[in-house]
Amino acid sequence: MNKIMFAIVLVMIVAVSGCPRGSSGYDVNATDTIMLDKEGAIPQDLCAERGLDDKIIVLETKYCGACKDAVPLLKELEDELGVDIMFFDISVDEDRKKVEEFGIIVQYTPTAVIGCDVHIGSYSKAKYRSVIERFIEMNS
Repeated sequence: MNKIMFAIVLVMIVAVSGCPRGSSGYDVNATDTIMLDKEGAIPQDLCAERGLDDKIIVLETKYCGACKDAVPLLKELEDELGVDIMFFDISVDEDRKKVEEFGIIVQYTPTAVIGCDVHIGSYSKAKYRSVIERFIEMNS
């Protein structure tokens, strides 16, 4: 069983590392899927093309310890700031398919896509508030 898992992981690593690089430094494959594996900004044209520029999306998994810290803070801010945040548990097939429709694949959770900005990991409520308020200001 361990040999099978090793082979699957090896194939996945080779497949991802063989993808051509987009101008943003994000991995982009033949179907222009963006691998969200680092913080930064998705180029505006790719972001708009995928309909991400006016959305806040949080990607989590049920087994993620950091998600258990980040998600409640983001839900509080959703209410406090009056924004709509889309939460997707990528360990659930249905949610993962919805995320893939945006042309993105996430490698780490939690990942917050706030407009075109990618934030990986769990942050303080103040940091999330600052980033979301800047997003709201830019989209007003």
